[in-house]
Order: sequence, then C-alpha cells, then structure tokens
Amino acid sequence: MEIKTPRTFKTSDKAHADLFNDMVKVIIENDAELLNHINQHENDVTSHASKTEKQKWNQSQLYKMTNDNGSQLINIPSGSSIYNGIKSLGACFL
Repeated sequence: MEIKTPRTFKTSDKAHADLFNDMVKVIIENDAELLNHINQHENDVTSHASKTEKQKWNQSQLYKMTNDNGSQLINIPSGSSIYNGIKSLGACFL
C-alpha cells in the first residue's frame, strides 16, 4: 500500500495556504509512520501467542458464573476456596 502525497494548496493568501499545507504534511507523516508500523507487524513471522494460549482465551467466555439477571450460578461453601469452585467448573487451567 502506498500513501499518495496530495498537491499543495495554493491561494493568493500565502499565510493560510502555508497553515493548511503544514497541517497536511503532518497528517501525511503520521499516516506514513502508521503504515510503516502496520507493514512491520504484517511481516513479523514471530508467533505472538501459542495455539494453546489462543484456545484458552477463546474459551474463556464458555463458563458462566452468574445468570443474565446477575444471580449466582456457582455456590462456594463457607471456608471453601473461590479458586477451587471456579476450577471445578473447568473455567481455569491452573
């Protein structure tokens, strides 16, 4: 993808034309830098997350602990571990 440079703004009022052209130049520079970052990311072959991590993230919403109305779906007895209660649902992997 290429960013095309627009033609400069010309008018009899040089001060306003310069203000506009300076603003456009900054926008083009920012767009070019953003495009550079996007291209670097697209060309980066380093895996950012393992397949297991992606699967864990994608499945993180499969387990509900509350109903849609906010009432509880899981009961944790007094003195019990919240972690163990959640773990029994299969909602965490540790």
